[in-house]
Amino acid sequence: MTAYHRNKCSMMMTAMLSMMAIVIATAAMAQPVTPQVMFNGQQLDGGEKLVVIENTLLLPMQTLFDALEAEATYLPQEQHKITATRGNDVLNMWLGSTMLVINDRPVGADVSPTMVGYTIYVPLKAVVEALEGSVLYEADTATAYVSATVPTSRPGRPSAGRGEVMRGVILQTYPGTPGSLLARDDATAITRLVTLSPRSQIVRSAEAGQNPKRARLTDLRPGDMVEIALSGDEASRIVATPSTPASTETGQGPQLQHMRVQIVGVAGRHLMLAGGNTILVADSASILDQNSQVIPLTALQPQDRLLVILDTANNFAVRIVREASAGQPQQDTTPPSFSSITPANDSILSDSSPLIVGRFSDDKSGINTAATTMLLNGEDVTAQAVVTEDRIEYQATHLADGPHQLDFTITDKAGNTRRRQWGFTIQSPADRQILAVSHNADKPLVAGEILMVTMKVARPDGQAFWQIGDWKEGIVMQKVGTTNTYIGSYQVAPDDRIAAPIAVSYRPPQGTWQKLTAEKEVTIGAGPAGEIKVTSPQPDDVAADKIVVTGTATAGHQVLVKIRYNKQRFFDMSHDLPEQTITVGADGKWQTRPVDADQGLYGRADTYDIRAELLGKDTQEVIAVVELTLRSR
Repeated sequence: MTAYHRNKCSMMMTAMLSMMAIVIATAAMAQPVTPQVMFNGQQLDGGEKLVVIENTLLLPMQTLFDALEAEATYLPQEQHKITATRGNDVLNMWLGSTMLVINDRPVGADVSPTMVGYTIYVPLKAVVEALEGSVLYEADTATAYVSATVPTSRPGRPSAGRGEVMRGVILQTYPGTPGSLLARDDATAITRLVTLSPRSQIVRSAEAGQNPKRARLTDLRPGDMVEIALSGDEASRIVATPSTPASTETGQGPQLQHMRVQIVGVAGRHLMLAGGNTILVADSASILDQNSQVIPLTALQPQDRLLVILDTANNFAVRIVREASAGQPQQDTTPPSFSSITPANDSILSDSSPLIVGRFSDDKSGINTAATTMLLNGEDVTAQAVVTEDRIEYQATHLADGPHQLDFTITDKAGNTRRRQWGFTIQSPADRQILAVSHNADKPLVAGEILMVTMKVARPDGQAFWQIGDWKEGIVMQKVGTTNTYIGSYQVAPDDRIAAPIAVSYRPPQGTWQKLTAEKEVTIGAGPAGEIKVTSPQPDDVAADKIVVTGTATAGHQVLVKIRYNKQRFFDMSHDLPEQTITVGADGKWQTRPVDADQGLYGRADTYDIRAELLGKDTQEVIAVVELTLRSR
């Protein structure tokens, strides 16, 4: 970048920052809102200097890097470079450039660092994520929530607020004073009961990918991905994000999550846990012992260790497996063992849909197959896996480029467990950045229905568009949360009529545009289901010598057209002309064959009554009718 362009960008950004200050000041007259940054659950000194421009957050360089415990240096003689070092991590960026380089790996930012007066502002989200943290922004309160792992504070520097940060999945919530929640810790796979402090801050996004808003404990949902900042044994901050599991994307039913707990007893249809908390057990839930034999709920005893499968949509247990019984002497103390894993640990794959297989064995009591669990990137995929006494298999589909983590737990019939964690990396060929494209138009769509297009990509965070043939082009697609899935939608209008292929275009970060067309065309009809129109002729028109009736209706249906010849002279010469059945085209249009208005010896009629009936696609019953009359002269 030339000095001219860099200075131009800097001047533009300076102007935008100045304008932003005026906007904030103006808004403050009506409703004072001071920007703030919550860093690992505590308010960050200097966070009030947070600036938001087009949903991009900027913070003074020194404020941010001090909080991250990084040493930052500005080198104007080296193309205005900013270098930040923390341990073995080295982050470089340049004024006026959206390129960041972390440990020699280039990444992008939405906005470039800029200097205002003598203060350098850097993009908050890009910097924090480059150092493996996360940022969520709550627009209503102008609050940025930063979660970051930082080293021990250096002498002489005030801490920005430390504490253990637990990342995992919410399994149950227990409102009250104080409230609490059960969450599975992704780092340990252990289920933890977390109590909220009296001053706990809770934020949650309404949908994945949206900015979070302040929330209450009752707003949190089982299955939510969660970051919990712990101060001692209490939660000081909770940031929740709705999960976007593969099972919900493909419509496979409820999202299931597993938890491992030790119960203090059973009361009715509830499992009793420590602290007076409970888990509701569904009436249809299956309850199994260590040998996978069905047992009644009342057979569970205090101190039994259980694997509980939760339906997080309805917040109740659908399956319970006893892993270890408190009242049974343990003869076998040797845990089962893993014999092989595929893909191999630290392997690099070009196939984005690998078959994941874990093989294991137990030479004594045998494997408790009902207690085998698998997590892929923190998501419980056990319900979609095939489990036997010696292996578990899961077919992954369209994984994004980058590292992926696997977490298996197996249990033998004596209650001994073994956990295995490993990872692999997907590295798609450069010419295959779009992994898959699909849409929901399994039948012709009609007015009011929504066309949904889904795309899976190898490297997310790029630009994505989709189109319907040459009819609708350049429609923006939105990324779903933190996944590699993009979606686009279009609501069918009453006059839309088209049959065309769906195509998507994608350009990954620092990449080139690629295009992929869905295998199946989409058909958009001519109006709401059950509606039929005659577009020609119009009521009371003079009949042409050759009567041709045209109209619109739901694509793929059939239209039955009847014409009544009306004429009275010395006797009634009225009669029905031959009926015609027409199939509505993919564009929602239909048309009859020509019919002679002049019926030979009878001549022309006085009037012609036309009746068009729309037939049900499967039943052939009349579901809509339109009628009109034509004059002879």
